[in-house]
Amino acid sequence: MKFKNYKAIENVPFYFVKDLEADSDLIEINDINEKTIKLQKQKPNSYGYVLIQTDGKLAKEIARRTPNSIVESWKSIQCGLEEIIKPKLRNPEKIVMTERDWRTHKSAIRCYICEGKLQETRYNKVKYFDSARKFISSAHHGCVKIKCEATEEKLVEAMYHTQGLSIEEENIFKNVIKCYICKMSLRADINDNKVRDHDHFTGKYHGPAHRGCNLQLQIKPDEIKIPLIYHGGKHYDFHHKVRELGLVSEDKIEIIADNMENYKTIIIGQIKFIDSCQFQFPSLEKVASNLRGQEKSLEQLAKCFPIMAQSIPQHLLPILTQKSEYSYELNDPGRFSRTELPSRKEFNTVLGELNYCENGCKKCKHEIKGKKCNGECKKGDLKEVDDCEHKKIYTISQKQYKHAQKVWEEAKCKTFGDYHDLYLRTDVLILADSIQRFRMTMKEVSGLDPLNYITLPSFAFDMAKKDDQG
Repeated sequence: MKFKNYKAIENVPFYFVKDLEADSDLIEINDINEKTIKLQKQKPNSYGYVLIQTDGKLAKEIARRTPNSIVESWKSIQCGLEEIIKPKLRNPEKIVMTERDWRTHKSAIRCYICEGKLQETRYNKVKYFDSARKFISSAHHGCVKIKCEATEEKLVEAMYHTQGLSIEEENIFKNVIKCYICKMSLRADINDNKVRDHDHFTGKYHGPAHRGCNLQLQIKPDEIKIPLIYHGGKHYDFHHKVRELGLVSEDKIEIIADNMENYKTIIIGQIKFIDSCQFQFPSLEKVASNLRGQEKSLEQLAKCFPIMAQSIPQHLLPILTQKSEYSYELNDPGRFSRTELPSRKEFNTVLGELNYCENGCKKCKHEIKGKKCNGECKKGDLKEVDDCEHKKIYTISQKQYKHAQKVWEEAKCKTFGDYHDLYLRTDVLILADSIQRFRMTMKEVSGLDPLNYITLPSFAFDMAKKDDQG
């Protein structure tokens, strides 16, 4: 099996990272004829998303509370597509090459995309125009260059014309197999020409390539699929989307399903829905912990969370780069106007169950593992446990609630609405930073951008084929 998905070599130019929050209304009566017991009904109350450029720059950020969040967020994303993404794609940066790039390009004998053999640039098949700008025939690039130097003509004018060729002239250009100037043989297929591939965002030179391979990487602004990434979308967010967007979107909806309930991806127009969990991403709490590592200083945290650092004041990074807590089942109409953080009990959830007692029982790491403490453990090493004999009345631990209090205080939240918005934003930004880190790591290892795929297995399969080819 040969690797042929060359399009996946090109970095995705933009991607969205999105989340929504919902009210959890308890369902007290279930149909006795149904085997599934329904506990809650979810009603979206807000949405947040970021639009990220391929280089990690934050292009747009939105966080909004609205009962019509599905439809409003979709319209906002469509605006981002039309007002930010497409204009940028239609105006690519010109190529910028260093002397080293030029030396590398001239000496290269292999296409960096397909790894096939390259001919020298001077043997490229080009169009040849006379001094009157009339199309003459096909010629070698090198021959046209030599002739222009001898006659003091401009090389660009001898090879390019603003007006397109007629059908008859195009046929002549394609079918000619001998150079008009030197009469030596030409490669019939201009897709074999050696060209320079570059990053349309930065202008950076990527490498030498066949013209045909380079065209496979061409981005078409009105056709490209832009990833929209959710964390756990397959089992949760996608269900909200399909129901409502099926009613308001005029675009065709394409679905790749796992089964009748879960979808691997949904494609609506130019937006491709991706679930980060299908790339084996753990919980957001674990994701944040992995990104933080042992880094503690503000400068180090800004490097670990470069996207968040573009949006959040730097002094808040130590607390906001840790997953915070939210009172999902606090549904009273005036909750967003509350001027105090909800009580610890109001963070309880049906699905999260009750885990901790009122006494805050703690154990050291040895006792947690069922061993006897060696006496060296300090007070700060003790952790609150959920296996004590006391009655459990809290879903979250004391440590988690204290962190929520710290977020409220240091972020200077005036209302629960402020806390809610900040919680939503940080969830999105943590996921965005983890996605960007994952992309850069996988690109360095495999030469492929994983956001060109919808699951880890499909990415890994192409990665294996590409490695085997090398």
